[in-house]
Amino acid sequence: MQIQKFRLARPFVALLPLLAAGCSALAGENSNKAGAELLGDTAPDVTGSSRSSSTERATKESSNAGVVGPAAADASQCDSLLNAPSTEHSGAASDTNALQLQREEVFDDERYVQIWGHADDDIWAIGERNAPSHATAARAALDCDATRFDASVLARHFDGDEWTLVDFPSNTRVNEVRGSGSDDIWAVGAHAQAWHFDGHEWTSHDLSDAIGGDAPTDPCSEVVFSSVWVQSKQSAWIVGFAYLDGDQSPLILHYDGAAWTRQAVQGDEPLLSVWAADAQHAWAVGASGVMHTLQGEQWQRAPKITDRDLNVITGVAADNVWVAGSSATMLRFDGSDWKPSNPAVDYMVSEGMVARAGAGVWMLSDSIHQQGIAIDYVQTVDHWDGEQWCSVRTSNDTTRMLSELWVSPSGQVWGAGYALVRVL
Repeated sequence: MQIQKFRLARPFVALLPLLAAGCSALAGENSNKAGAELLGDTAPDVTGSSRSSSTERATKESSNAGVVGPAAADASQCDSLLNAPSTEHSGAASDTNALQLQREEVFDDERYVQIWGHADDDIWAIGERNAPSHATAARAALDCDATRFDASVLARHFDGDEWTLVDFPSNTRVNEVRGSGSDDIWAVGAHAQAWHFDGHEWTSHDLSDAIGGDAPTDPCSEVVFSSVWVQSKQSAWIVGFAYLDGDQSPLILHYDGAAWTRQAVQGDEPLLSVWAADAQHAWAVGASGVMHTLQGEQWQRAPKITDRDLNVITGVAADNVWVAGSSATMLRFDGSDWKPSNPAVDYMVSEGMVARAGAGVWMLSDSIHQQGIAIDYVQTVDHWDGEQWCSVRTSNDTTRMLSELWVSPSGQVWGAGYALVRVL
């Protein structure tokens, strides 16, 4: 493994339903118009708008009529998180009304979209050099160009002291990285590509044969892996979707320690996230509220709870599972029923969510607030402590947004995006 040393100095997946919805339309002569209608061409203007403090948001949200489940945490609990002392900090200053970052490392021309680790001193971040915005990347995906998922992929590893740049064998955009240990990590992306780290080096794996079928002839055809969950060296799951010669289908693949095999799954909605509590309990969620559950050795389509896109699913046990999606959609499974749970912020899109026993649930979300002609793009980090939600970090600086969160076994909270940051 070649390592280059550097001293300390929803991500595209949430838009995959647009790709699936837009491919057939973009094959026609109105493709540019269709792409613009799906994604919009106007960048948010964050000037002239104001932000409310976490205490103000807590007061406002808790007074909302019709709130189902717990609202925001009380001010004292929010303040205890917001006033957490800073230990290491470099780069741009954090927002004045936000949690002081414990550590912030900015690398020139690099943006990180995924982060996962086995321990406080064993963390991986995957990103791109000169990465485009999510909207730009999605437009490129809709253009049906052969290079639409190309990227200058970067991987960095943190050993508790510094982040080092590590060789990563890919020029294809990576959508997620997860593992079961320091020597068993999988990453997935477009073009039916997956990558594995065995403790020594990353290797690439083309899973086209596992998808099956004839080679497509339509230039818009694509296989996208959006999410991976690694239960052990003998069990892992990948979900996504295939758009092959006009036929769209969801994808679920399972790894048994030797090979990846495609699983039977109903419907045609793209799948965006997968999580498993154990070998007998797993969930896959995606566009338009679709949810599939593992029943024994077969996946079953669950009754719809919502029509909103479900972007991410996580949990700590089979009776404590969380799913978040668009338009402030958040649901919690207690082992028998899915019930709504309102976070502290009325967000628009959930970028990432992670849960760990003893550390609660952490969610990264984006929202857009309009005041007159000004549009305020706001990102928040929310925490569920087992009883209630609290917003612990807020930013409306579009140059300092995060793409993913991860919580270490000791409770450290890390984020990846414009920089690699330790939030708490």
